[in-house]
Amino acid sequence: MYDNITLKNIVVFVLEAIRNPRYVGSIFPSSHKLGQSIANHVGSEINGYIVELGAGTGSITKALIENGVTPSKLIIIERSEVFVGHLRRINPFIDVIQGDAAEMKRLLGDRCSSVGIVISSLPFQSLPTDHAQLIINALSDIVGQNSTLIQYTYNLKRGASHHFSNSFEKTASFTVWANIPPSRVETYRLLRDDDFI
Repeated sequence: MYDNITLKNIVVFVLEAIRNPRYVGSIFPSSHKLGQSIANHVGSEINGYIVELGAGTGSITKALIENGVTPSKLIIIERSEVFVGHLRRINPFIDVIQGDAAEMKRLLGDRCSSVGIVISSLPFQSLPTDHAQLIINALSDIVGQNSTLIQYTYNLKRGASHHFSNSFEKTASFTVWANIPPSRVETYRLLRDDDFI
């Protein structure tokens, strides 16, 4: 179903990164080590769907499946037509939706209420500010009180917290040094009304 990172995956990723640098946010696909770290954090017993935003060439998706997540529980929302075609070819059993994460509520439809985890590979550091805010607003609608948001970033010093601080609370953070470049993985929960009291 999946192979380790291949030369073809790297070429597909690099060419798309050159075409759309702000929306890809890196020149190299996520490593299997990063995918394994996220998958280990997620586990295999998931209540509801796992929604992956910006799956690229599928490194994290691959690790989730290897860790025991059932493909029917995975939903990918990917903006890039190139990445969508690639992801559908390597695993036709996963629902891969081509679209903008800012429209995830519409794209997910009735499944919104059954989302357990959202894993975001979106490069908030390089996205236009107004578009990033639209995505964060959409995340606030999707990530419920019993759901978890996982975001990874290459900004080890600042992390992604400043993007989510108005809607989410960070619950965990760890660094994957073996990724190129090293990445910080952060988990969040939606702030409740009583958190503001």
